[in-house]
Amino acid sequence: MECRNRPRPLSPPNSRHLLWIGRVAPNKSENMNHVVGYLNVIGLIAGFIGGVVTFFYGLPNIDILNSGGYVKMEETDSIRRYKLISKIGVGLIAVGFLMQLPSAIFSINQ
Repeated sequence: MECRNRPRPLSPPNSRHLLWIGRVAPNKSENMNHVVGYLNVIGLIAGFIGGVVTFFYGLPNIDILNSGGYVKMEETDSIRRYKLISKIGVGLIAVGFLMQLPSAIFSINQ
């Protein structure tokens, strides 16, 4: 005969609580702290990588200033790649800033 009053093994209430490890499920504020903290760290890494890329490849040239030049240069594949990587570096800095912004706003509101 099987015992029906046997305790169930611990399991999270649903799959949304990924950080739940054998303890009471976290409340919304605690989840928000984790999300904002992870966004802050990811933004910091993206900004750092963008800064390093921008250091090595320089800031991208503004095409409007080069359009009225006296000498027309042929744009090779390596020049296009160089311009693309420098624009990606600036983009990573901008993405890093935007990902760190919620952390700053969240810390002000608390």
